Amino acid sequence: SSLAKNKSAALIRFFYQKGNQSVPAALQIFQASILSRLLYGIPIWIQSFTKRVESICSTFLRRILGLSNSTSYFALCAELNLHLIESRAWVTTIKYWLHLHFRPSPNSLIAQFLTDPYISLWSQNIGNKIKTMGIDLESLYMHDETAIVQIVRERIWDIEMQTINAGSRGVCSPYSMSLSPLQAFAASYISSLTNPLYRRVFMLA
Repeated sequence: SSLAKNKSAALIRFFYQKGNQSVPAALQIFQASILSRLLYGIPIWIQSFTKRVESICSTFLRRILGLSNSTSYFALCAELNLHLIESRAWVTTIKYWLHLHFRPSPNSLIAQFLTDPYISLWSQNIGNKIKTMGIDLESLYMHDETAIVQIVRERIWDIEMQTINAGSRGVCSPYSMSLSPLQAFAASYISSLTNPLYRRVFMLA
């Protein structure tokens, strides 16, 4: 995380010095380069996920938007139409977990582990997470892998929406302007990167 934190700080400096303060470009680079580092191998260490990961993201978002530290992470995600990092982490982890159960290589070590009646703490943790979302595991296994992923993802996004709604009513919240967060399309200043030169500059950053 220290490397991701340093790269985030470097991107913020570039954003103000040479990047023409292009929010769409900064968000794209952050998600492609820094966020991918933060969540690298997340299915393996999901049990150790902490709010420190979110703090790197929230600090970056506040800086590029010029907002104070009193602006909540939830308000930032609502404004920028972003999913919470923890939600992304769990979607990725559960997809990986399902992949192991439905498509293990026949002669692989993981295939042998799956035949063992012992349930690892990692697998227990994921199963408990699914249960806390109000999903019954036994009925869930009646579906195929694709359907299960869809069910779990939709439930995670629903819970996330409730979390954002509850946590973003404060400073710089879109609710204060009667705006509904996480719309199908983000505001143009977030999603539209029309100048090719800006795209080129950030890719070379």
